[in-house]
Amino acid sequence: MSALGKEVRRIAKYIHTKRQRRGIINSKHNVLEIEKVYDARKYGFSFSDSVLYNFPENDHREYINTWEAYQPRLRDTKFFPVSDDKLLFSNVMKNFVDTPEVYALINKGVVQSVCDKDITNENLYDFFLSNEGGVIKARGGFNGYGINVFVPENGVLIKNNEPVTREDFNSLLGRISNALIQKRMVQGEFENKIFDKAINTVRIISIKKLDGTEHEIVAALQRIGTNKTGGVDNFAQGGLSALIDIETGVLSKATSMSAVDKNGKRLFFSTHPDTNA
Repeated sequence: MSALGKEVRRIAKYIHTKRQRRGIINSKHNVLEIEKVYDARKYGFSFSDSVLYNFPENDHREYINTWEAYQPRLRDTKFFPVSDDKLLFSNVMKNFVDTPEVYALINKGVVQSVCDKDITNENLYDFFLSNEGGVIKARGGFNGYGINVFVPENGVLIKNNEPVTREDFNSLLGRISNALIQKRMVQGEFENKIFDKAINTVRIISIKKLDGTEHEIVAALQRIGTNKTGGVDNFAQGGLSALIDIETGVLSKATSMSAVDKNGKRLFFSTHPDTNA
């Protein structure tokens, strides 16, 4: 096996064992659901994918497993380093699409400004208060781990929907390393009506046609935050996911990772369980 092949396997092994196992241990998931997950893992599926694809009710052979889906990305030696580093990704993609401004980096608890504003450990709390808050997140990672969203409210910062004092904020900064500080995006009225405590994002899935000249949109879904997810909408953190009808834009019923009854049957919601939207 080539050196690249060994590295791909090493990364995938980490993604689908240590990280995913930690997610299972730290979450209050139904026991029947966890049994499904470990069965699906034998075939290369991650925790969240095994839930999304509704195993074992559906045949795993009809799906591209998580390991297979990651291989093209990991083997792309040009794009993978960019896509895996949120700072690099932002610097590259801002030339093509709007991306949130990166204010600063945090290395070993020290804030280093990378914009035209002089941002330091001492003034970051006040900077967030006067600039609609901000986001602190790891330069690497996925599934919403390590993301802190700060929103100003009545002169106090709210971190992931919980108030945080100036002292606690500074203590948090001291424990953070290899992270970036970004502008907080403010979403539109439609998304706010569904759930206003998280940025609710749309994922569009496309495939490149065989002739390589254009892409085709094959599916789209709406991700929605909940009281469990704090300031993020990630499915792995307890967020909701609803399919979007590509022709009409109408949302389907939604489900979440832990939305199962006592018999392990998946539950679907016509209204948001926290806001009734």
